Amino acid sequence: MTGPRPLPTIAASLLRLGLGLGTRGLEILGKLGLYVLVAQSLGLADAGLYFIALAWGGLGGTLARGGLERAAMYRIPAELAVGDGAAARRVLRLALLGSLLGGCAVGGATSLAGPWMAHAVLAQPALAPVLVLTGILVLADALALTAGSVLAGLHRNVAAQLTGASLWPGLALVALWLWPGAELADALVLTILARFLTFAMGLGMIRAERTRFRVRRAGAEPATPLLRLALPLLGVELVQVSLVTMPTLILAAFAAPEAVAYFSMASRLSILTWVILVSVATIAAPRMAEQYRLEEWDRLRQTQRAARWASAALATPPLLGMMVLAPWLLGLLGAGFEPGAAALRILCLGQIVNALFACRDTLLANTGHGDDLLRVNLVQLAVAAVLAVATIPWLGAEGAAAMTAISIGLGAILQSRIARRRVPRAF
Repeated sequence: MTGPRPLPTIAASLLRLGLGLGTRGLEILGKLGLYVLVAQSLGLADAGLYFIALAWGGLGGTLARGGLERAAMYRIPAELAVGDGAAARRVLRLALLGSLLGGCAVGGATSLAGPWMAHAVLAQPALAPVLVLTGILVLADALALTAGSVLAGLHRNVAAQLTGASLWPGLALVALWLWPGAELADALVLTILARFLTFAMGLGMIRAERTRFRVRRAGAEPATPLLRLALPLLGVELVQVSLVTMPTLILAAFAAPEAVAYFSMASRLSILTWVILVSVATIAAPRMAEQYRLEEWDRLRQTQRAARWASAALATPPLLGMMVLAPWLLGLLGAGFEPGAAALRILCLGQIVNALFACRDTLLANTGHGDDLLRVNLVQLAVAAVLAVATIPWLGAEGAAAMTAISIGLGAILQSRIARRRVPRAF
């Protein structure tokens, strides 16, 4: 009988971190190249519409997944650690089916309501056909990220990151570069196809791991039901995606597409270092779930500390560099993006605070404290909403940046305080 997968050694962990960061480096290069090509090929106005589509695609995909992907990433390794392959298999099926149904529902609603939203809500008639295509992007995003989360739970970290986030920008970049005379609709269709392709790849790799789900229960106590774990994590995901996408969507209602374009570019540059934090968290998350389920407190403490220091050491220097070189970096993207330099500097400050307190949300989610994590995120959202009303209509892009930076920094600090209280044995 096949037993549970052994916990990774330190050497294996370092190797996986290196491979994961290399994979995330591919994502950074792919996204940067894609954003530059979109800006130069489509112009400021259409580039702004493209970024709005990406923003809503991410938010809608999060809603469609319902928190199931994060719950599956934590539950699958926890069940396999105690030898319950049947339970892990049920989690896998529920996560994929739930994301499919949710993606069809939210994506279909987006496509059907897109024209009305563009005219009546956002006062941007040019967005109508964009939102119709965005509905399909919602489905592709939901499926690809769920498949990536399942692979992360199986300790297939490189495959997880390629499936969920790292590969599609490069595929879309190459396809757009090869496409003659690409327009906005072409760029969106190519992006959607890239997302579906990575999902298909991830599904194939999950199938290759099917023997891992044949292990039998070894007398472990039942874990928290998946949906009970997923619901607070859905709220967390919605808030986090909202903090990234809400400024762009609100700014679109008060500013010209050109302002949306240079703020969106500044925002996306600032969160490029997020890929480092996500890479570290993707590696740490299944390990935390296993160690907490097996009550291996010393190893859990080591994992938590290593994840925090790796995140801070790897993410802070690039953020400082972006603050210093903000006008030059935005100028590389083309004429008209330099006004986003002030917004980029503000956003980087918030991300530095986030990096210094990284992976505390991962620790809370893996130890059954999703409700506490959700409460912290609701505080973040409330602060962001107040700041949005107070800053964006008058300060424009700089106000949107301040709203984002303050809410993200505040959330990171609050998560650290709650984690120390709820899981003191991990510190």
